[in-house]
Amino acid sequence: MALFGSKKKGRFAFDLPRGWADQTVYHFRGPEENEVEHLLMMTIDRNPQIENIEDYALSRTAALENTFPGMEVMVDKDISIPGGVPAYEYTFGWMPGDELKFIEKYVFAFKDGFAFTFYIRFEKGTHKTVGNQLKDAIEGILPGVYKPLED
Repeated sequence: MALFGSKKKGRFAFDLPRGWADQTVYHFRGPEENEVEHLLMMTIDRNPQIENIEDYALSRTAALENTFPGMEVMVDKDISIPGGVPAYEYTFGWMPGDELKFIEKYVFAFKDGFAFTFYIRFEKGTHKTVGNQLKDAIEGILPGVYKPLED
C-alpha cells in the first residue's frame, strides 16, 4: 500500500498494482539565498538490497564522477554516531560555469529496515548557513542521524 498522509490533510492512500513498489520521494523547499532556491529531497527505499551503509552509499554515488567532470569529493565517510542510526555522508563540489560553484550533499541512513537518502545542492556561499539548517531538518525527519536516540 502506498500512503500519502491522511485524508484529513488532503493526502491519500491506495493499493499499488502487483509488481509496483512505493519508493517515495519527498521534496522540502528551503530558503532562497544568493539567488539559489534550496530543495531538500528525501527518498525512502522500502526494500534495500544492501545491508551495509557504506556499500549502500557507494551503490548510489559511484556513477557521479562520470556525471560531473572535475568534481572534487569533499566528504566520503561513515557519520554514524554512538546511540544513533547507521549513516553515511557523501559531499562533492563542482563548477558548472566559470564563477558558480555548487556543493552537493547526500546523507544516507538506515532505520527500521528502510534506507533513507537525503540530497541537497548548495551554492558555495550557502553551504555553511543552509547546511546547519539541513542537519536540523534531517534530524527532525529521522532522529538519530546527528544526535543519539533517547531510550
